[in-house]
Amino acid sequence: GWRYTVLVYLIATAASVVVTLSFVSGHATTDVFADATVGSVAESKTTSMTESSPEDANLESAFLQSNVLDTNEDCAERPILASINESAEEPKEPQLNCFEAVCVILRNPFLVLIYLGAGVRSMSGFVLAIYPETFYSRVYDDDDIESLFAINNAIGSAVGGIIALLSSGYITQHYLPGLSVPIVTAILGGVTSAFAFVFPSFTLDMVFWYLVMLLGEGWFAGVISTISSVLPAGRTRDVGFAFLYGFCALVGSADVSVLGAVISDDEPNGTLRLQLILYGSIAYFVCCLLWVGANCIGNMQPADTIDDRNSLFYFRPSI
Repeated sequence: GWRYTVLVYLIATAASVVVTLSFVSGHATTDVFADATVGSVAESKTTSMTESSPEDANLESAFLQSNVLDTNEDCAERPILASINESAEEPKEPQLNCFEAVCVILRNPFLVLIYLGAGVRSMSGFVLAIYPETFYSRVYDDDDIESLFAINNAIGSAVGGIIALLSSGYITQHYLPGLSVPIVTAILGGVTSAFAFVFPSFTLDMVFWYLVMLLGEGWFAGVISTISSVLPAGRTRDVGFAFLYGFCALVGSADVSVLGAVISDDEPNGTLRLQLILYGSIAYFVCCLLWVGANCIGNMQPADTIDDRNSLFYFRPSI
Protein backbone atom coordinates (compact mmCIF):
# COMPACT_ATOMS: atom_id res chain seq x y z
CA GLY A 1 0.00 0.00 0.00
CA TRP A 2 1.01 3.56 0.59
CA ARG A 3 3.56 2.56 3.26
CA TYR A 4 5.51 0.55 0.71
CA THR A 5 5.42 3.48 -1.72
CA VAL A 6 6.69 5.92 0.90
CA LEU A 7 9.47 3.48 1.84
CA VAL A 8 10.58 3.18 -1.78
CA TYR A 9 10.63 6.97 -2.17
CA LEU A 10 12.68 7.38 1.02
CA ILE A 11 15.20 4.75 -0.07
CA ALA A 12 15.54 6.34 -3.52
CA THR A 13 15.97 9.80 -1.99
CA ALA A 14 18.61 8.58 0.46
CA ALA A 15 20.49 6.80 -2.33
CA SER A 16 20.46 9.92 -4.52
CA VAL A 17 21.72 12.06 -1.63
CA VAL A 18 24.57 9.62 -0.93
CA VAL A 19 25.58 9.52 -4.59
CA THR A 20 25.47 13.32 -4.85
CA LEU A 21 27.55 13.81 -1.71
CA SER A 22 30.11 11.24 -2.83
CA PHE A 23 30.34 12.94 -6.22
CA VAL A 24 30.82 16.39 -4.69
CA SER A 25 33.34 15.15 -2.13
CA GLY A 26 35.25 13.33 -4.86
CA HIS A 27 35.51 16.52 -6.90
CA ALA A 28 36.55 18.49 -3.84
CA THR A 29 39.28 15.94 -3.06
CA THR A 30 40.48 16.07 -6.65
CA ASP A 31 40.63 19.87 -6.56
CA VAL A 32 42.57 19.85 -3.30
CA PHE A 33 44.98 17.28 -4.67
CA ALA A 34 45.39 19.29 -7.86
CA ASP A 35 46.06 22.50 -5.90
CA ALA A 36 48.59 20.72 -3.73
CA THR A 37 50.31 19.25 -6.77
CA VAL A 38 50.45 22.60 -8.54
CA GLY A 39 51.77 24.25 -5.41
CA SER A 40 54.50 21.64 -4.94
CA VAL A 41 55.54 21.88 -8.58
CA ALA A 42 55.67 25.68 -8.40
CA GLU A 43 57.66 25.52 -5.19
CA SER A 44 60.12 23.05 -6.68
CA LYS A 45 60.55 25.27 -9.76
CA THR A 46 61.13 28.32 -7.57
CA THR A 47 63.69 26.47 -5.48
CA SER A 48 65.52 25.17 -8.52
CA MET A 49 65.59 28.63 -10.09
CA THR A 50 66.98 30.24 -6.93
CA GLU A 51 69.64 27.54 -6.56
CA SER A 52 70.68 27.64 -10.24
CA SER A 53 73.50 29.79 -11.52
CA PRO A 54 73.02 32.91 -13.72
CA GLU A 55 74.28 30.96 -16.74
CA ASP A 56 71.60 28.31 -16.21
CA ALA A 57 68.95 31.00 -15.92
CA ASN A 58 70.05 32.57 -19.21
CA LEU A 59 69.96 29.18 -20.93
CA GLU A 60 66.49 28.48 -19.57
CA SER A 61 65.13 31.85 -20.74
CA ALA A 62 66.59 31.30 -24.22
CA PHE A 63 64.96 27.87 -24.34
CA LEU A 64 61.57 29.29 -23.36
CA GLN A 65 61.81 32.03 -26.01
CA SER A 66 62.60 29.46 -28.68
CA ASN A 67 59.54 27.43 -27.66
CA VAL A 68 57.35 30.53 -27.95
CA LEU A 69 58.69 31.24 -31.43
CA ASP A 70 58.08 27.64 -32.49
CA THR A 71 54.51 27.78 -31.18
CA ASN A 72 53.81 31.01 -33.08
CA GLU A 73 55.20 29.52 -36.27
CA ASP A 74 53.02 26.43 -35.83
CA CYS A 75 49.96 28.62 -35.29
CA ALA A 76 50.74 30.58 -38.46
CA GLU A 77 51.13 27.38 -40.47
CA ARG A 78 48.08 25.70 -38.97
CA PRO A 79 44.97 27.92 -38.68
CA ILE A 80 43.32 25.53 -36.21
CA LEU A 81 46.05 26.13 -33.64
CA ALA A 82 45.80 29.86 -34.27
CA SER A 83 42.06 29.83 -33.66
CA ILE A 84 42.52 27.81 -30.48
CA ASN A 85 45.16 30.25 -29.29
CA GLU A 86 42.92 33.24 -29.99
CA SER A 87 39.89 31.64 -28.33
CA ALA A 88 41.95 30.86 -25.24
CA GLU A 89 42.83 34.54 -24.89
CA GLU A 90 39.23 35.73 -25.20
CA PRO A 91 37.53 36.58 -21.89
CA LYS A 92 34.75 34.27 -20.84
CA GLU A 93 31.20 35.59 -20.64
CA PRO A 94 29.84 35.96 -17.10
CA GLN A 95 27.78 32.94 -16.06
CA LEU A 96 24.17 33.45 -15.01
CA ASN A 97 22.80 32.11 -11.77
CA CYS A 98 20.01 29.54 -11.74
CA PHE A 99 17.18 32.06 -11.47
CA GLU A 100 18.54 34.18 -14.31
CA ALA A 101 19.01 31.09 -16.48
CA VAL A 102 15.39 30.04 -15.94
CA CYS A 103 14.27 33.58 -16.81
CA VAL A 104 16.27 33.37 -20.05
CA ILE A 105 14.47 30.13 -20.92
CA LEU A 106 11.01 31.44 -20.10
CA ARG A 107 11.56 34.65 -22.09
CA ASN A 108 12.14 32.68 -25.28
CA PRO A 109 8.84 31.45 -26.81
CA PHE A 110 10.74 28.95 -28.93
CA LEU A 111 12.16 27.25 -25.84
CA VAL A 112 8.84 27.50 -24.02
CA LEU A 113 7.11 25.54 -26.79
CA ILE A 114 9.88 22.94 -26.79
CA TYR A 115 9.55 22.46 -23.04
CA LEU A 116 5.77 22.28 -23.22
CA GLY A 117 6.00 19.69 -25.98
CA ALA A 118 8.47 17.64 -23.96
CA GLY A 119 6.19 17.86 -20.92
CA VAL A 120 3.15 16.67 -22.87
CA ARG A 121 5.24 13.88 -24.35
CA SER A 122 6.28 12.82 -20.84
CA MET A 123 2.63 12.84 -19.78
CA SER A 124 1.78 10.29 -22.46
CA GLY A 125 4.85 8.23 -21.59
CA PHE A 126 3.98 8.09 -17.89
CA VAL A 127 0.38 7.11 -18.60
CA LEU A 128 1.29 4.41 -21.12
CA ALA A 129 3.84 2.98 -18.71
CA ILE A 130 1.28 2.36 -15.93
CA TYR A 131 -2.32 1.91 -17.06
CA PRO A 132 -2.25 -0.38 -20.17
CA GLU A 133 -1.69 -3.40 -17.93
CA THR A 134 -4.95 -2.64 -16.12
CA PHE A 135 -6.74 -2.14 -19.42
CA TYR A 136 -5.61 -5.43 -20.98
CA SER A 137 -6.34 -7.44 -17.83
CA ARG A 138 -9.92 -6.10 -17.83
CA VAL A 139 -10.54 -6.52 -21.55
CA TYR A 140 -9.29 -10.08 -21.92
CA ASP A 141 -10.19 -11.33 -18.43
CA ASP A 142 -7.32 -13.78 -18.19
CA ASP A 143 -5.05 -14.41 -15.25
CA ASP A 144 -1.98 -14.67 -17.51
CA ILE A 145 -2.56 -11.40 -19.36
CA GLU A 146 -0.71 -9.28 -16.82
CA SER A 147 2.35 -11.54 -16.93
CA LEU A 148 2.30 -11.69 -20.73
CA PHE A 149 2.00 -7.93 -21.00
CA ALA A 150 4.84 -7.42 -18.52
CA ILE A 151 7.10 -9.71 -20.57
CA ASN A 152 6.20 -8.05 -23.87
CA ASN A 153 6.58 -4.61 -22.35
CA ALA A 154 10.05 -5.47 -21.03
CA ILE A 155 11.13 -6.84 -24.41
CA GLY A 156 9.71 -3.84 -26.22
CA SER A 157 11.42 -1.39 -23.89
CA ALA A 158 14.76 -3.20 -23.99
CA VAL A 159 14.92 -3.91 -27.72
CA GLY A 160 12.66 -1.37 -29.39
CA GLY A 161 13.51 1.44 -27.00
CA ILE A 162 17.28 1.03 -27.39
CA ILE A 163 17.01 0.81 -31.18
CA ALA A 164 14.83 3.91 -31.20
CA LEU A 165 17.24 5.94 -29.07
CA LEU A 166 20.34 4.93 -31.02
CA SER A 167 18.79 5.36 -34.46
CA SER A 168 17.16 8.68 -33.58
CA GLY A 169 20.45 10.04 -32.27
CA TYR A 170 22.26 8.98 -35.45
CA ILE A 171 19.58 10.40 -37.74
CA THR A 172 19.45 13.65 -35.77
CA GLN A 173 23.22 14.06 -35.96
CA HIS A 174 23.73 13.20 -39.63
CA TYR A 175 20.49 13.73 -41.54
CA LEU A 176 17.66 15.56 -39.75
CA PRO A 177 18.89 18.01 -37.09
CA GLY A 178 16.55 20.04 -34.95
CA LEU A 179 13.04 18.90 -34.13
CA SER A 180 12.43 16.86 -37.28
CA VAL A 181 12.89 13.46 -35.63
CA PRO A 182 10.82 14.31 -32.50
CA ILE A 183 7.94 15.52 -34.69
CA VAL A 184 7.95 12.37 -36.83
CA THR A 185 8.24 10.05 -33.82
CA ALA A 186 5.37 11.86 -32.09
CA ILE A 187 3.10 11.19 -35.06
CA LEU A 188 4.14 7.54 -35.32
CA GLY A 189 3.84 7.02 -31.56
CA GLY A 190 0.35 8.48 -31.47
CA VAL A 191 -0.89 6.28 -34.32
CA THR A 192 0.63 3.04 -33.05
CA SER A 193 -0.45 3.60 -29.43
CA ALA A 194 -4.04 4.22 -30.54
CA PHE A 195 -4.01 1.01 -32.60
CA ALA A 196 -2.68 -0.89 -29.57
CA PHE A 197 -5.99 -0.25 -27.76
CA VAL A 198 -8.62 -0.74 -30.48
CA PHE A 199 -8.02 -4.23 -31.85
CA PRO A 200 -9.73 -7.23 -30.18
CA SER A 201 -6.64 -9.45 -30.45
CA PHE A 202 -4.04 -9.41 -27.67
CA THR A 203 -1.33 -10.59 -30.08
CA LEU A 204 -2.06 -7.76 -32.48
CA ASP A 205 -2.16 -5.31 -29.60
CA MET A 206 1.31 -6.43 -28.52
CA VAL A 207 2.64 -6.01 -32.07
CA PHE A 208 1.52 -2.40 -32.07
CA TRP A 209 2.78 -1.98 -28.52
CA TYR A 210 6.24 -2.98 -29.70
CA LEU A 211 5.92 -0.48 -32.57
CA VAL A 212 5.14 2.20 -29.99
CA MET A 213 8.51 1.55 -28.36
CA LEU A 214 10.32 1.30 -31.69
CA LEU A 215 8.81 4.27 -33.51
CA GLY A 216 7.62 6.58 -30.74
CA GLU A 217 10.56 6.77 -28.33
CA GLY A 218 13.10 8.60 -30.49
CA TRP A 219 12.24 12.16 -29.47
CA PHE A 220 14.85 12.83 -26.82
CA ALA A 221 17.96 13.31 -28.97
CA GLY A 222 16.39 15.98 -31.16
CA VAL A 223 15.05 17.95 -28.21
CA ILE A 224 18.37 17.85 -26.35
CA SER A 225 20.41 18.83 -29.41
CA THR A 226 18.04 21.70 -30.20
CA ILE A 227 18.21 23.06 -26.66
CA SER A 228 22.01 22.74 -26.78
CA SER A 229 22.13 24.78 -29.99
CA VAL A 230 20.12 27.60 -28.39
CA LEU A 231 21.42 27.88 -24.83
CA PRO A 232 25.05 28.94 -24.36
CA ALA A 233 27.45 26.45 -22.85
CA GLY A 234 27.94 26.63 -19.12
CA ARG A 235 25.53 27.09 -16.27
CA THR A 236 22.70 28.33 -18.50
CA ARG A 237 22.67 25.13 -20.53
CA ASP A 238 23.05 22.97 -17.43
CA VAL A 239 20.10 24.69 -15.78
CA GLY A 240 18.15 24.29 -19.02
CA PHE A 241 18.65 20.53 -18.99
CA ALA A 242 17.84 20.27 -15.28
CA PHE A 243 14.69 22.33 -15.83
CA LEU A 244 13.70 20.03 -18.70
CA TYR A 245 14.06 16.85 -16.64
CA GLY A 246 12.29 18.31 -13.63
CA PHE A 247 9.44 19.75 -15.67
CA CYS A 248 8.89 16.47 -17.55
CA ALA A 249 8.85 14.47 -14.31
CA LEU A 250 6.46 16.93 -12.66
CA VAL A 251 3.84 17.07 -15.40
CA GLY A 252 4.13 13.34 -16.10
CA SER A 253 3.47 12.45 -12.48
CA ALA A 254 0.62 14.95 -12.31
CA ASP A 255 -1.03 13.40 -15.37
CA VAL A 256 -0.81 9.93 -13.83
CA SER A 257 -2.37 11.23 -10.62
CA VAL A 258 -5.23 12.89 -12.48
CA LEU A 259 -5.98 9.79 -14.52
CA GLY A 260 -5.80 7.64 -11.38
CA ALA A 261 -8.41 9.85 -9.75
CA VAL A 262 -10.63 9.65 -12.84
CA ILE A 263 -10.48 5.89 -13.36
CA SER A 264 -12.68 3.84 -11.03
CA ASP A 265 -12.65 0.12 -10.28
CA ASP A 266 -15.95 -0.46 -12.08
CA GLU A 267 -14.96 1.59 -15.15
CA PRO A 268 -16.37 0.13 -18.40
CA ASN A 269 -13.79 -1.13 -20.85
CA GLY A 270 -14.91 1.29 -23.54
CA THR A 271 -14.53 4.27 -21.24
CA LEU A 272 -11.11 3.11 -20.08
CA ARG A 273 -10.04 2.70 -23.71
CA LEU A 274 -11.12 6.25 -24.52
CA GLN A 275 -9.31 7.59 -21.47
CA LEU A 276 -6.06 5.87 -22.46
CA ILE A 277 -6.35 7.17 -26.01
CA LEU A 278 -7.10 10.67 -24.73
CA TYR A 279 -4.38 10.86 -22.07
CA GLY A 280 -1.85 8.72 -23.94
CA SER A 281 -2.26 8.67 -27.71
CA ILE A 282 -3.70 12.16 -28.24
CA ALA A 283 -0.88 13.60 -26.14
CA TYR A 284 1.56 12.50 -28.85
CA PHE A 285 -0.21 14.67 -31.40
CA VAL A 286 -0.43 17.60 -28.96
CA CYS A 287 3.33 17.58 -28.40
CA CYS A 288 3.79 17.28 -32.17
CA LEU A 289 1.74 20.45 -32.67
CA LEU A 290 3.76 22.27 -30.01
CA TRP A 291 7.05 21.34 -31.67
CA VAL A 292 5.72 22.35 -35.08
CA GLY A 293 4.71 25.68 -33.52
CA ALA A 294 8.26 26.04 -32.19
CA ASN A 295 9.54 25.56 -35.73
CA CYS A 296 7.14 28.18 -37.04
CA ILE A 297 8.35 30.87 -34.64
CA GLY A 298 12.03 29.91 -34.97
CA ASN A 299 14.33 32.38 -36.66
CA MET A 300 14.94 31.04 -40.18
CA GLN A 301 18.34 31.50 -41.76
CA PRO A 302 18.85 31.92 -45.52
CA ALA A 303 19.46 28.72 -47.44
CA ASP A 304 23.08 29.56 -48.23
CA THR A 305 23.95 29.79 -44.52
CA ILE A 306 22.43 26.46 -43.57
CA ASP A 307 24.92 23.62 -43.26
CA ASP A 308 22.46 20.74 -43.04
CA ARG A 309 19.90 21.32 -45.78
CA ASN A 310 18.45 17.80 -45.53
CA SER A 311 16.36 18.73 -42.52
CA LEU A 312 12.64 19.16 -42.97
CA PHE A 313 12.43 21.68 -40.14
CA TYR A 314 15.96 23.05 -39.83
CA PHE A 315 16.54 26.44 -38.24
CA ARG A 316 18.91 28.12 -35.83
CA PRO A 317 16.99 30.24 -33.32
CA SER A 318 18.59 32.83 -31.11
CA ILE A 319 17.65 34.15 -27.70
